[in-house]
Amino acid sequence: MTTGTTTMAENQEDAHVLYNDNVALQNARIEQTSLNEQTGTTYTLALSDEGKMVQMENASSITVTVPDNATIAFDVGNMVHVSQWGAGQVTIAGAVGVTLRSMGSVVTISDQYGVVTLHKVGTNEWHLYGNLG
Repeated sequence: MTTGTTTMAENQEDAHVLYNDNVALQNARIEQTSLNEQTGTTYTLALSDEGKMVQMENASSITVTVPDNATIAFDVGNMVHVSQWGAGQVTIAGAVGVTLRSMGSVVTISDQYGVVTLHKVGTNEWHLYGNLG
């Protein structure tokens, strides 16, 4: 499949070479992301969410809480993706002692079908980026 100037493999077996503006990326690995569907108005991330898409679907506002390291010890470097599948605005909140770093300190997903990524960069520090607004 070709998107703009990037040629992507159709499946994992063909993903050993990707081309971007004629530069080959050797042995690139494309993985499917597992889905964790949530329908409540609150959710606290679990260790099992590492590398997954947490899909939030509710018509009311939703708060997703990032727990402190003493409660849930995600490894530094791990990522969790969060999507706003329903109409309810999703807010990402850090538990006491957790620092979320995002552009403009924005912690809400911009709109329905928006996706953000939480990337753990320190013991109780996360980088939040994506469709914020």
